[in-house]
Amino acid sequence: MTQIPESYNLQHYLYEVQQRVEQHLAVLLKDARCHEKLDRAMTYALTGGGKRFRPFLTYAVADIYDVPHEEADSVACAIELIHCYSLVHDDLPSLDNSELRRGKPSTWKQFDIPTAILTGDTLLTLAFQVVAQDAYLGTMTRSALILMLTQESGARGMAAGQMFDLFPTQPTNMEAILEMQKLKTGCLIAASCQASAIIAGASASEVNFLKQFGHLFGLIFQITDDLLDIEGTADSMGKPIAQDAGKNNLVNLLGVAESKEFLVKLVGEAMQLLEQLPHKGGMLQAVIPWVLNRKN
Repeated sequence: MTQIPESYNLQHYLYEVQQRVEQHLAVLLKDARCHEKLDRAMTYALTGGGKRFRPFLTYAVADIYDVPHEEADSVACAIELIHCYSLVHDDLPSLDNSELRRGKPSTWKQFDIPTAILTGDTLLTLAFQVVAQDAYLGTMTRSALILMLTQESGARGMAAGQMFDLFPTQPTNMEAILEMQKLKTGCLIAASCQASAIIAGASASEVNFLKQFGHLFGLIFQITDDLLDIEGTADSMGKPIAQDAGKNNLVNLLGVAESKEFLVKLVGEAMQLLEQLPHKGGMLQAVIPWVLNRKN
């Protein structure tokens, strides 16, 4: 089992992951070239400020199970491709109508709406191609990863969460909001946490603990993001603030003070899950305070 030094700096780890993922994404983009405008739009959507946080989770779990990073590269990049596709589509005028992403014009604003739609489509399909072609993984492992990614990103995962956000099917209450946010944000984070455990052949119970942790951590991440929409600034966030006023989220339902109290409860539950994993979750323990204290 990988022993992570207590002195190891989380920011340094995040930086290493960011550099590693961006190098692999650059190769993928080069290999995927076809139409000059689509090529430029894909590069634009994938670069320029992303922290590669979801791949970080994949590599952090890889360290817990002694999975070489080379074996986790394809699924880490696939998850980032899925995440970036979702951002490109979320920003469209027909969805969130956001003109700014990561401090620069969103993809549809920089190019046009049809190009942004096709950019998202291409990033999503490229994600599954990357895993399917991974030479480091066996056929069964590749199949298991692709199945998990489709489940967490599709009709009962992230896409469903976006749909429930746009078109609620029941009156707004805490249970409905938590379920929507678990799907919209938590599912892809859960995928990030499960991926390396699947590669390692971890037990079903351990994979399930990581899935549960991912869903909890997704709620922690989303509520923190919603609080920043109220308490942050456009400069620190890299996008307009106060865009979520009137939206179905926990902060609007409960208020700032009660939402922060609920965050404390979620953090406690997440830490309890990590206690049941090898190395008590390793670097995953350090990332919770980082998310709570982030500025963007």
